[in-house]
Amino acid sequence: LPLKRLSQLCACIEATIPFRENAKGKPSPLQVLHSRLEKCNADFDLGLSKEDLVLTIQQACDFWNRQLGNMVSSDPAVFLDHTWSLLPELHQGLQNRNLYTVNEFHASMVSMHTFLTGLQADKLYLQFEGKPSMHEIKSFQQCFRTNRAVALSYVRARLIAVAVVASMACRTGGDGPKSYFFGDLPAIHRHSVNMGELLDVPSANDAAHSCDMEVYDLLASGESRLVDAWFDIRNTGIAATLYAHLGEDNLCHALELSKQPPMTPESSMRLLTWLPFKLVKPILRAFAFMAVTRAPQTETLMKELESAESRIREQSPGDKEWHNQRRHARAAWRGPLGRVLLAIKRRRQKRSQPGTSQAQRSRDAPVSI
Repeated sequence: LPLKRLSQLCACIEATIPFRENAKGKPSPLQVLHSRLEKCNADFDLGLSKEDLVLTIQQACDFWNRQLGNMVSSDPAVFLDHTWSLLPELHQGLQNRNLYTVNEFHASMVSMHTFLTGLQADKLYLQFEGKPSMHEIKSFQQCFRTNRAVALSYVRARLIAVAVVASMACRTGGDGPKSYFFGDLPAIHRHSVNMGELLDVPSANDAAHSCDMEVYDLLASGESRLVDAWFDIRNTGIAATLYAHLGEDNLCHALELSKQPPMTPESSMRLLTWLPFKLVKPILRAFAFMAVTRAPQTETLMKELESAESRIREQSPGDKEWHNQRRHARAAWRGPLGRVLLAIKRRRQKRSQPGTSQAQRSRDAPVSI
């Protein structure tokens, strides 16, 4: 290839350097690239016209934007598949396919959550000399924000699920290979039981009213929509069960108790006792089935959590903030009937407020037919 074409290829490759800051009041990375290519053109007599220089940078811009095509897919599963494949790059421990531990996977989930949280739509897509148009840029950004919101909720549910299992591992003997607790990765010559298959995942109708159904479907039916990564499986029964009970309303609070790996005995008990015992119990049973050598310790942990639940019920009713958290964590109002009951309860609470006017109460009253 002539030097002219090689310089254009180099410009396209440089444009793919990700996440470069565009400081306010300073030239953008593409403007700097244009200036450098212009200087090279003069120094080495490349024979590029002014139009060629602009066209080259626009092609480099288009090359970078095309790399982000999965982020603006109409199916969030495509974005998740590509993002998931980055995990071994973000966390080297996952490159040991069958040997990485629960704590290593937990740390990788935290890294992925941090990565997704830091992505900003206005810094992802590039533009040079009016191409692509602002309409296209805004369309890209809107699609990305939608996909990122779904991906973040999915990763949070997965992170909380692995934190729960890591907490159980911590309280029953310490860290161990992820495959020991969750099950072996798929292989052609064998089929092994997966921990998520041992749980009765709530149906979509029984999920908490604040659940995002797109996220729930990816968690509950991931094997049909997501591609198994070479280091992970997409049967996420634990995450689907937790998400269905907690919903979006309680996901962030559970995340705060889960995003400091490795789990310690103290942080493990904080997370496990914050979750309703009736939710933790079947996961503990599945944990004991998978980690059979830890069954006695798991039984002891179950008794400790049951005792903690009893003490919690006897707690002073004056602690309103804590009781509200527990009430939401239990996701008592689920399904269509639950939503109707919740609406009725809120309406009654609103009427009982001393500041509610007679006109307002009349407007909120049910209409007789």
